[in-house]
Amino acid sequence: MPGPTTYYRRIQVVLELSASKEYYDAEQFLEEIEKKSPPNFVYYRWDSKKKERIGIASAKAIRNTFYLAVDFDLLERGTGKLTKAGKSAADPARFESIVSEQLEKLFTINGFSIERLEIESGVMLRGNPIVLPTADELYNKIFKDQEQTIGILKFRTLMRLLASCGGIGTTRRQLFLPRKQ
Repeated sequence: MPGPTTYYRRIQVVLELSASKEYYDAEQFLEEIEKKSPPNFVYYRWDSKKKERIGIASAKAIRNTFYLAVDFDLLERGTGKLTKAGKSAADPARFESIVSEQLEKLFTINGFSIERLEIESGVMLRGNPIVLPTADELYNKIFKDQEQTIGILKFRTLMRLLASCGGIGTTRRQLFLPRKQ
């Protein structure tokens, strides 16, 4: 299972909190998450005056996770309520498969597919010289001939999340390989 501060776990926490209570709008929902300060969103720093470690909930991490869940159509943008897919993904047993499906839909909307990722990574691995298909290499290959619809940082996040959900295989957290059929 991925670590507690990965988007994998953060999305699960946001879905759990959304399912636990009814919110009037997204801002209220985001404020509530920040008040609860789940450890998945807390960053620690050392206070040298007090000689202790201080934990602070990152509003930016909370917002980024919320909007990523909105992009995956797991939450409604205006209210923070679970969508149909979000209700399914809130079940831990189905989380990975639902998020993988939603990621594939997001990729399709942005003009490329998982199959293209598989083909491009296969070509790179069989090339001469061999190029390891990292997220950056795949991004450059995919968006070389078309308009960039998502940024490289978001692409990296999506690839890590897809790998965490079993949508593609990885080695040493850097190398993306074609998934097994």
